[in-house]
Amino acid sequence: MSQSKVRQRERIEGRFETHLVRWAPVVLLALLAPLTHGLTLVPALVCSMQLFTCKQLVTDHRVLYSVGYFWRRVQQLPLAEVTAVQIRPGLLQRYFDYGTVTVYRDDQVCVVFPFVHRPTVVKRLIVQAVEQWPRQRAAQTFAANRRAAS
Repeated sequence: MSQSKVRQRERIEGRFETHLVRWAPVVLLALLAPLTHGLTLVPALVCSMQLFTCKQLVTDHRVLYSVGYFWRRVQQLPLAEVTAVQIRPGLLQRYFDYGTVTVYRDDQVCVVFPFVHRPTVVKRLIVQAVEQWPRQRAAQTFAANRRAAS
C-alpha cells in the first residue's frame, strides 16, 4: 500500500509478503487453458489480480489486510484492540516456511493473513507493534500537550 493510502501521521512498521505457493492455482489454471479452450484463463486472471492487489501490513496504529481491485475487501484492527496473535502452520507450511497468521480481539477473529511468508517473523512484528503502542500513544499525548502549552 502506498504511503498516501495510509492515514496521516501513520507510519508503516512492516509489510508481509505472500508466499509463492499462493500462485499455484494461477499457474495450474493457466496450464489447463489449452485443454479447456481458454475457459480457465478468466479465473486465472481474477486470481492473479487478487494476488497483485493484496496488501498486508502493520502500521504504528493498526493491522491491515486488503485484497481486491474492483471489490476491495479490507480487514483492519487498531493495535489497542489486539488481544492475541496465532500462527496455524501445517506440515507442508512448516517445510516451505509459510502459514496463516490470525489476529484476535476478545477471542474473535478479526484479521486473517493467509499464505504469509515467514509467519513467525510476522507474528513477532505484530506483537512488538502492540507492545510499543502504549509508549507511542503516551509520547504523542505528551507532544500534543507540550505544543498546546507553548
